[in-house]
Amino acid sequence: MKNIALYMHSGSLNRGCEAIVRSTAAILRNVMPENKICLFTDDFDTDIKLLRDVFDTISGQLASNTYGKKLNFSEALKFRFYSVFSREKADELYFYRFFENTAILDSDFYISVGGDVYCYGKSERYSALNRRIRERGKPTVLWGCSVGESDLNPGKIKDLKGYDLIIPRESITLETLSNFVDVNKLHLHRDPAFSLNAQFLPLPDGFIEGNTVGINISPLISKYETDKTRGIGVASICDLIEYIIESTDSAIALIPHVMQPENDDYELMSTICEKYRDTGRVILIDARKMNAEQIKGYIARCRLFVGARTHATIAAYSSLVPTLVIGYSVKSQGIARDLFGTEDGLVVPIQNITDKSELTLAFKDLMKNEDKYREKLNEVIPSFIDSAISTGEELLPLIK
Repeated sequence: MKNIALYMHSGSLNRGCEAIVRSTAAILRNVMPENKICLFTDDFDTDIKLLRDVFDTISGQLASNTYGKKLNFSEALKFRFYSVFSREKADELYFYRFFENTAILDSDFYISVGGDVYCYGKSERYSALNRRIRERGKPTVLWGCSVGESDLNPGKIKDLKGYDLIIPRESITLETLSNFVDVNKLHLHRDPAFSLNAQFLPLPDGFIEGNTVGINISPLISKYETDKTRGIGVASICDLIEYIIESTDSAIALIPHVMQPENDDYELMSTICEKYRDTGRVILIDARKMNAEQIKGYIARCRLFVGARTHATIAAYSSLVPTLVIGYSVKSQGIARDLFGTEDGLVVPIQNITDKSELTLAFKDLMKNEDKYREKLNEVIPSFIDSAISTGEELLPLIK
């Protein structure tokens, strides 16, 4: 029996992260039921509540900060030098010491479920952890990732080259990584969350099954607005809501998918819901009380969906709900392109929105073509689910 570690998991307050690890556990148990699956998380308290029955063990992946007492003379000099000339290398050395005594190093096989780790900002903490793992001769796999070329730097590229296997979840990332990593290590498979089950809770008052537009918006989109377009994301959603109220008989369900401090969909969407409460057409799903499968159950009963969070849109796609994406990274473009052959008209990059009516115009096109998009989803989603499930078979040659 092997101990398989799922790591680089930021925690299930992001229900997309929960969807990844929950579906990954099911995929692994399907192909290697004899092994023990261990989750290492940055948010132990949340994960032990939501995922206690999914994993054999759940542990924190951060160690105590004792690096300062352990730097030898040579390392101390390096740290001072790096601190002046290379912040990236200084951080990597810091975290290399940081992970010295953590229990995460005692597993046999490692699957990084941090699909966005190399897509946003710094990754030195995980590069350092990977260096510790690889020094012990343990295999590492990067699972369901998205990476744009503009996201990469020398440190990330070096770390990526160290993986034994990389599973991009869409073709843009596959093409990008093939320029930097041995192509024999790259195998395209769909995001594991395409295979996530849906759990159907009772519908709240005001939710009309089959005639509700689900909407998800993320505070993260504000980071991609410019000084000239500050607030355009929320203004675009409000313009869309007003169009739906005035021009259709559809209900509107605001569906949060991430409830992390300072990155809380629920908090933002509560404000939007309050603005339209008197219309009687807009409801807010209290996703704080639900797991990823239950949230997917609400999304699955929408007629159409507009979303910013990737895994909220994956929940919609995989439930055959025509979807318009408010995009801010390569992953939304790549997934839509692989599903439909193009992202045009199906992904509205927040960086490109200059007028609040642009999202509404794209939604009108979605409504006009909803039968065509639904038919396409019916055609391709079974193969996407099969691809996600079959990812586990890629690991068998590495687990000996």
